[in-house]
Amino acid sequence: MKLKIIAGPFTFDAKLETEKAPKTCEAFLKQMPLSGKIVHVRWSGEGVDTVGQLRIWRER
Repeated sequence: MKLKIIAGPFTFDAKLETEKAPKTCEAFLKQMPLSGKIVHVRWSGEGVDTVGQLRIWRER
């Protein structure tokens, strides 16, 4: 499933890996639509953080 993320003047394309992480994707989709603030995570290159607004845990 493809997503579009809009952050200020920037637009990013994203992809949910529904086959690799079905539970995580389901938890993410239950919170849609999302709206809030993100910050650039300087130490990880292209990453951003939702500043604690998004509650999804990694599948094990």
